[in-house]
Amino acid sequence: MLENVLELKNLPIPQPGFDVELVRNYQGVKINKEGSFFREELVDIRTLGVKGLNYYNSTFNPPYYQSIPGSISSLKVRKTVAEKLAAVNEKLKTIGLEIFVFDAFRPLAVQNYFYYEWVPRYLRSIYPDKDELWILQESNAYWAKGARNKDELLASAPPHSTGGAVDMTFCFKETGHLLEMGSIFDDITEKSHTIFFEKDLDLKSFTATEAMKNRRLLYHLMTTEGFASHPKEWWHFSYGDQMWALITNQAEALYGYAGNDFQT
Repeated sequence: MLENVLELKNLPIPQPGFDVELVRNYQGVKINKEGSFFREELVDIRTLGVKGLNYYNSTFNPPYYQSIPGSISSLKVRKTVAEKLAAVNEKLKTIGLEIFVFDAFRPLAVQNYFYYEWVPRYLRSIYPDKDELWILQESNAYWAKGARNKDELLASAPPHSTGGAVDMTFCFKETGHLLEMGSIFDDITEKSHTIFFEKDLDLKSFTATEAMKNRRLLYHLMTTEGFASHPKEWWHFSYGDQMWALITNQAEALYGYAGNDFQT
C-alpha cells in the first residue's frame, strides 16, 4: 500500500475532458429529488476522524483576516461524503499524511457575501480600469453564484450549500503542517488551476516540483474515491452535487440544498 500510494506522485494529472469554462453551467443539471441521497443527513467530518478548521470562521485566513459574516465553526458534509473522506484518510495513514479540510457545508450568507460583495470589491481595487461586465465574469470564474431567493436556491444550490463539496489539502499527521501546493487556499489566479504545475515550465524549482507531486497525490486519491475535481481550484472536490454530475457525466445530481431554512 505504501508503495502504491507514493507512486501516485509520479502520475500526471490529466487534462480535463471538457471545456473548463463551461464548468459553471452546472446549474442546468437535474437534481434527483426523489432519490435516497437527496435528504441524506449532514455529519461533522471530525466525528469520523477527519481533521480541519473552518477557514471562513477564523481570523487566521489570508487574504481575508476576518471571520466572514454568517460563517460557522462546524465542518459538515453529507454522510456518504464523510465516509469517502474517511476512506481516503485510511490510505494516507500508510505514508504519514492525513486530510485537512478548510470548508465544507457553507451557509448561503457566506456564499452571497463573497460573490456579491467581497470578490467584486477586491477586483475593482486591483483592476480600476475594468468595467462591471468584466468584474462579473471574473467573479464567476472563481466563485459560484449565490442565491437571492428560495426558488433560485432550490433549483440550483451553490456546491458547498449542498453538503457535497469540500475544500481541502493534506497535512503531515505527526506535525499538522500543510503540504506545499503552490498557492494559498482561495487564490484567484492561474496558479490555483489544478494542472498549473503540469506545464513545461522553464524552471522547475523545488517548490514547483513539490507542489506538482502533492497536487497529483491529492487529485488521484480523491478522484479514485469518486470525487470530482474542480479544474480551476486544486483544493475543491465534490460528490453528488450538480457540478460533480456535470464533470463526471452523470445524468442527475444526488444532492440539492442542505440547509434547513428552505428545505422542502
